[in-house]
This record gives sequence, C-alpha cells and structure tokens, in this order.
Amino acid sequence: MTPPLALPLIRSHPELLQAAISANAPRAERGRLREPRERIVATTSFLDATAYGVRGMIDDYRCYSGGSGFEAASVSPAVHVWHGARDALALATSLPRCRMFLHPDEGHHFFRPRLGEIMAALLGHDRRPSWAAP
Repeated sequence: MTPPLALPLIRSHPELLQAAISANAPRAERGRLREPRERIVATTSFLDATAYGVRGMIDDYRCYSGGSGFEAASVSPAVHVWHGARDALALATSLPRCRMFLHPDEGHHFFRPRLGEIMAALLGHDRRPSWAAP
C-alpha cells in the first residue's frame, strides 16, 4: 500500500502533528501535551505506527468500530479496564467482573503518567488510585 501523501509532510514538520494531537485531545491531556517530553512521545508513537503506511492504523480503527466479535457480557474472568472515561465506559460497564479505573477528564493517552499504578494492580499490589471508581 502506498503511504498517504501527508505522511512525508508530517515527518518533515512534526509540529503539525503535535498541533493536531493537542487540538483533538481532552483538556487534561492537552495540559500534559504542553510538556516537550509528552509531545515527543505522542509524535514518535504516531510516526512509528505509520512507518510503513497507515494500513495498521486503519485496521485498528476498523476493529474498534466493528465490534469485538463476542459479547462482553460473556467474559467471565475478572477484567481491569484502565482508560479515560471518554473512551471506555461502554465496554467497562458491559463486562460482568470489571474493575473500572476511569478518570472523567482523560482520553486515549491517559496511561503514561499512571503506569506505576496500573502495573501495581496487575501484579497484585493493589494501590487503588484516589480517582478510581469504588
């Protein structure tokens, strides 16, 4: 698949991508994206994901929009959903044994500053964050 014409432009002018990412991010993430390190990480993540074109990204979006192929209510093991509330509430509420860790103002990129909390919960060192749902 031939890469879209915009990718070479974005690669040579990453500030355009940074502006687009920031403009579409929830308010809480926009504040973080003002930090140079966060802008670099977000930009690098996108550029790495599109290094060989956008086919993988398109497939990813198709998966999200087309459903999972199973009923979430049929999942019996315990599931932890760590995500910004704007993106994950429907999935989390449909899983019968789900522990929700939702932040009301966050979106897709919320996990980076909370990676320690997420790993602690997954490893059984349950440090419930102050913003988590009871």
